[in-house]
Amino acid sequence: MRRRTFLSALPAGALLAGAANAQQTTGAAAPSTNPASVQPAPAPDPYAGVGIGDRITGPRFVGRSTVWGANGAAATAHPAATMIGLDTLRRGGSAIDAAIAINAALGFLEPTANGIGGDAFGLMWDPAQKKVVGFNGSGASPRGLSLQTARSKAGDDGYLPRYGAVTVNVPGAVDAWWSAHQRYGKLPWKDVLLPVAELCEQGVPVPQVVAYYLERGMANFDKSAATIEENNNRKKVWLTGGRTPKTGEVFANPDLGRTYRLIAEGG
Repeated sequence: MRRRTFLSALPAGALLAGAANAQQTTGAAAPSTNPASVQPAPAPDPYAGVGIGDRITGPRFVGRSTVWGANGAAATAHPAATMIGLDTLRRGGSAIDAAIAINAALGFLEPTANGIGGDAFGLMWDPAQKKVVGFNGSGASPRGLSLQTARSKAGDDGYLPRYGAVTVNVPGAVDAWWSAHQRYGKLPWKDVLLPVAELCEQGVPVPQVVAYYLERGMANFDKSAATIEENNNRKKVWLTGGRTPKTGEVFANPDLGRTYRLIAEGG
């Protein structure tokens, strides 16, 4: 006797209904009831929308590759300052010697963000004590400035003015350099600063970002000149022909170089 197949045993109506359903669901897979087959949603990309850097691996937003040094390294915002730091290390200086030289150099190379008229702070690893040591080079309030005078200069919001001598503390940067050098320096004090003085006297081309902020800063000073006690010195140092140096122009600051020489020789 011939065996009947399951398909041939189904009623004709069931076959037609099945065919109709098959036409409506063609290409759609039936949902699986097996939990193991459910794939988790992909993790969000933390760098989505971030520009591409130049690293071949790792976070793609990083624009610079890691730099390694066999005997030391220096990283600054200006190539000339980096070279000052490396030269200090090559001459037998300590990391602190190099840091002081770099900070002094940036006071000339990047004056919109550094300078001996400000403060200095630092963290370093002390191998002898086996702990992190911090330097707080923030200057105190001027001895001749009374609280009453400071309050009289405050605005309606209670804050001191943005410009003017009353807002400035006694600069602490040079004292921080000296204190750090006394504990961790290797080179003679003058050998740390004299190369920086020479750099100030020779001059260097002005980077774009420094030229931009010099022009912007001088314009802001001009707007607030009435609240600034002394304006002639900044114009003497930064203006040539009535304007600040442009991108690529060689700029020198011999007055700052002379100041560094005095600090180098006198401590």
